[in-house]
Amino acid sequence: MKRNLLTVLATSILVSSFLVPSVSGAAEAGKSKVTILAPAQKAATSSVSIVVDGKASTVRTLQTGGATLYAIRDLASALHVTLEAEQGIIYLYGGQPLHVIQLQPNVKSYQADGVTVEFTQAPVSKNGVLYAELDALVTALGGERTTDKGELQFARYKKLDGDFSAPRWNASGKAIVTRTSDAGVQVYAFNPVTAEYQQLSANEDAAELAVSPDGKWGAYTDANSQLHLIDLASGSTQTWGSDTSVKTDLSWSPDSKLLYFAQGDKQEKIASISLDGGTVKTIVNDKVENKSNIRIAADGKTLLYAVSITGVAKNDADSTEESLTIDYSNAGDQLYILDTSVKEGKPVQITTGKDNKLYASLLNDGRVVYVSADPEGTANANLSAITVSDKKTTILVDDIDVTVAALSTSGQLFVAGTTKDGSTKLYEVKSDGKKNVVYTTAGTITELTPSANGTSIAAIEDGSAIVITEGKATKLSK
Repeated sequence: MKRNLLTVLATSILVSSFLVPSVSGAAEAGKSKVTILAPAQKAATSSVSIVVDGKASTVRTLQTGGATLYAIRDLASALHVTLEAEQGIIYLYGGQPLHVIQLQPNVKSYQADGVTVEFTQAPVSKNGVLYAELDALVTALGGERTTDKGELQFARYKKLDGDFSAPRWNASGKAIVTRTSDAGVQVYAFNPVTAEYQQLSANEDAAELAVSPDGKWGAYTDANSQLHLIDLASGSTQTWGSDTSVKTDLSWSPDSKLLYFAQGDKQEKIASISLDGGTVKTIVNDKVENKSNIRIAADGKTLLYAVSITGVAKNDADSTEESLTIDYSNAGDQLYILDTSVKEGKPVQITTGKDNKLYASLLNDGRVVYVSADPEGTANANLSAITVSDKKTTILVDDIDVTVAALSTSGQLFVAGTTKDGSTKLYEVKSDGKKNVVYTTAGTITELTPSANGTSIAAIEDGSAIVITEGKATKLSK
């Protein structure tokens, strides 16, 4: 490039048309070996509609040499990129990360991010409008065609491949998703409309980071059990406190000021750490091991967690290997409630059944809701709710095989599961069990997280990241 990129961007202006430079002027401006072609003598102009990220734009076209070329100025507008002309060279800037294209009228070769490549047909100028190949420009700017049916549908940002997990939301309404690929593990923030992405972290420890309800922070521990905070807007990371005891199942308080976690080598404690002071405070220390799935009610006082009870080893008085047996009669997951506002309060066990209790949450009406799954896998999983005061259980959803459930920060409850016809349905479930279909798909939804107000849902479908809004899914990844 002739000019410093930052200078170009700082002074960039969109141009509405381009005059045809002389052939000698174009060759001089290119400063490289190029193929010079004469302007087309016979060419017919028209216009078509192209769709970029779901939005249609009208683009002027030129039929010449048996090919269709597209007005660069119209493409720049549709693709939301900057267009400039200087000394006979056309510059396009855009994409994520930033891509730079340099091209010239009547010249087949062009520069894409500093690499010389060639159009099939050179750009042509007619009546002050410059036309070029559509797919080549979109690809060079980091985008891609989104259909193979010949339709002019494009995405401004080429979608990432890999396996995706842990969908969350940040404060600016971007979907936070973890990607695992040959390149390793990274955490990305996606624009839910355009699929534009920003890498926040390439630290494998951050893969399952816990996002604060206000969407500003993500928390994770490293291999030494040291807590770290990641700013979900910028991706900057800082160490949080100095405690290095084992911490699992990180979960934030509703006001985003405290982080709760299971503590100890055997998860025998529950503790919290403040965002401001970084001081660890023990909440539960009853010596009961295998605590997990910590949740805090909207009131900030009620603590819900699970305890995994394992099998008990039994043998005879001589402790011979032959006599060793494992008693699994009482094994399974049980849910506990603790009112942290009660001084020296004790956790209360609220379930006794042998079913697996998954995705447990505290509803705004005080009930605990969870997915009840048959440990033998012979019956469909259902969505159950239990009243804490009398431990009475009510089944809210049992006409699908429930696979996942999630609660928005404002209290909307969503479940997904497999129907009798093999499809997957996503429902919003009311407190009385009535439900509305939010989304239907032939795929399988394994994870979901509603936005704060429940209007959009970030989810994982068949390993890909999607965002569901108004019954339609936008794919964020391949």
